[in-house]
Amino acid sequence: AQRVEADRIVLETRLDADDGLATEYLSMLQKDALKLFLSEQDKKIWGSSNMKVNYDISVDDNSDGDRPKWFYWCVRSHGEWFADPYAVKNDEDALNARVLGHVNVVTHKKECVTPGLTVGFNKGTNYEEVPQYAHILLYKKIVADGNCFEDSSTQKKKKCVKLLESPVNPILAIRSRTPTSAGMKDILADFSKSIKISRQLQKKTWLHLQSSHFMISAIKVKFIQYYIRENLVEIAKENLKGQCTDGHSCKLSSKETLQRIMEMEEQKHEGSNKHDVLGTSFDMRSRTNKLLKTH
Repeated sequence: AQRVEADRIVLETRLDADDGLATEYLSMLQKDALKLFLSEQDKKIWGSSNMKVNYDISVDDNSDGDRPKWFYWCVRSHGEWFADPYAVKNDEDALNARVLGHVNVVTHKKECVTPGLTVGFNKGTNYEEVPQYAHILLYKKIVADGNCFEDSSTQKKKKCVKLLESPVNPILAIRSRTPTSAGMKDILADFSKSIKISRQLQKKTWLHLQSSHFMISAIKVKFIQYYIRENLVEIAKENLKGQCTDGHSCKLSSKETLQRIMEMEEQKHEGSNKHDVLGTSFDMRSRTNKLLKTH
């Protein structure tokens, strides 16, 4: 991206491997970036019939003509999926039962979450010119000290960060709360206290996540819960090795939670065959293939 920053608008979006974005999110970002960054002359070019771009750029967010050098976008509302592998008791539950874990919906007024966090560079803006903060501090810091406009008078009237929302999609991102998570937030949570929405709303949220906005497969969610349970100790060990390494978070609480998971599981299975404890014996690979072929 830095190689083309001199003559192109560049957007960089963060997405961890265990999180997800709504199918329309990147399109929303690109449309908003064009409205913010393009000059009037650029808009005439982009809006011409020769350009095969279907963006409506007639609405100008900066009608005074001053364009930001850079800009941040965040998701206002996101869903959280809490894995609950102990809800899946055996292989038949994984294949057939309505076991999807737990979902929650979170809306922020003045905070950015990691999935979908995007920084935009207008043409000619260098990477070093853009301030960077931890995601939990970013919104307040940018609002207070933004300085993304050349004209100081414009800077007083406009923010340099935006919480994106959609009139047709109440959730624009999904975060996974599983033992694979680096931060390990609420992994051993009491779901009755952690989930702030009713069971009825959870059902509606699951239907939404399975719709065209996210296209999440219910049968694969069930199997993931089962897979986590089958491999919980190894997952925790691998996550523990990755803690505090380059590019990863470093929290004492995460290490303690992972250690606790391993101790709990090892005590539970001590002296017993893992499959006997689960009350099942089957070939994991064949079950996986069956799921993927039939769904």
